[in-house]
Amino acid sequence: MPPAYPAAATGDSPLKDFALLAARLAIAGSVTFRHGIDEARAGWSHVWSQMQNPWPLKDLIAATGLPYPWQLTAAFTVIALLCSLGLVTGLLTRVSALGLGVLAALLMVFGQNDVIRELGLVYATVCALLVLLGSGRLALDTFFSSRKNRAASWR
Repeated sequence: MPPAYPAAATGDSPLKDFALLAARLAIAGSVTFRHGIDEARAGWSHVWSQMQNPWPLKDLIAATGLPYPWQLTAAFTVIALLCSLGLVTGLLTRVSALGLGVLAALLMVFGQNDVIRELGLVYATVCALLVLLGSGRLALDTFFSSRKNRAASWR
């Protein structure tokens, strides 16, 4: 039976799916390749040099006055990389976008200059969009949910 409303009326258009895919890949790619991998390398170097090499993010977090800067820096780096992986694959998109959105909000609050605060605002806005709209049909979320629905219809 055809749907009661055309795709354009319900918002399930291919253009929306491609736009959500582009938003997911842009944010995840930027966070991963611009920030996450660099911070992971710096942290790895910091740990393996017996804390002799600098870790700029740790120093930035320590300057904000937040407690446990080493642990927070490691947690932020892992969260950023895992959430980026979730956004790229489209798996647990809303949870991943929420995680990156929280990190982006921290950038807006504790950013050292206006450029960093504006970058945090852009990240937080796109992450809020992904939390509200989901991943679209071009994601593993959709694949697994449609698989679950197909299995339920066989019973």
